[in-house]
Amino acid sequence: MSSKLKLLNQHGDTITLENSDLARGDRVIDAGKLMASIDTISALRLSTETPSTIYVTGYHTANDGAFGSNFFKWNSTSVEADNSGTVIKLFGTTAGRYELQYDGAVNVKWFGAVGDGSECSDSIIQALAVTTSIFIPNGVYVLNKEIVLEGELLSKGSVSVIGETKTGTVLEFSGDTNGLSLLKRGISISQ
Repeated sequence: MSSKLKLLNQHGDTITLENSDLARGDRVIDAGKLMASIDTISALRLSTETPSTIYVTGYHTANDGAFGSNFFKWNSTSVEADNSGTVIKLFGTTAGRYELQYDGAVNVKWFGAVGDGSECSDSIIQALAVTTSIFIPNGVYVLNKEIVLEGELLSKGSVSVIGETKTGTVLEFSGDTNGLSLLKRGISISQ
């Protein structure tokens, strides 16, 4: 009985292995070129390898839960700006970006928010630059800048800021900030 195993390499080429190939050992596959794992976004930026798919276990530290089950795919022709969350540029490259594969709302943890009471205004601003629907997991998020929802972002339609639970997602405003300024109708802040 002959069976075949088809795999894609980092260039998108199909590699077909049959039982006889495996028995003879005349094919060697570097699994790291197919799918890899790396600890943090900083480590990803420093990577010299470009596997077609990579799972980043955390944003700041390994296994901090920032990316859940989402993974990044390599787009060798992209020159899109690195946004520190859904598009990552490797240091020393001109073309080629890792792009986060996801559906639905953009999680603020993908942009470095932690939810431990530390300041995260920039993470929320970066998430809102990508989409009109952001998800804020349970935790305490401190904002020390006013986040103004206006302009091009609002021309896309309504904006949703979705908390994981009613009492578990807490936005605290510090300093002179006015918090979230909603400058157009059609915006929902929900939990």
